[in-house]
Amino acid sequence: MTESNTALQSYIDRLVSLNKEKAQVADLIKELKSEAKNNGFDPTAMEELVKRILASEETLKKRREKEDLARIYAKALNQINLFD
Repeated sequence: MTESNTALQSYIDRLVSLNKEKAQVADLIKELKSEAKNNGFDPTAMEELVKRILASEETLKKRREKEDLARIYAKALNQINLFD
């Protein structure tokens, strides 16, 4: 096996391993959301909070800009109550 083939095999092995771990983590997240739901929490709202916690500052800035523009449009259409 050439050095290049060895490196490729190493990358493939690591990707396989990481994808297996990813599937295990996805299962754990699913179980946790189910548990939270059974205890009266809304998993969708929790996921939104997690996204906001993990979002970069740039992503948050873009999200705020979109919300501000949506408010401007809503106000122009006399629909500002959609944001109450």
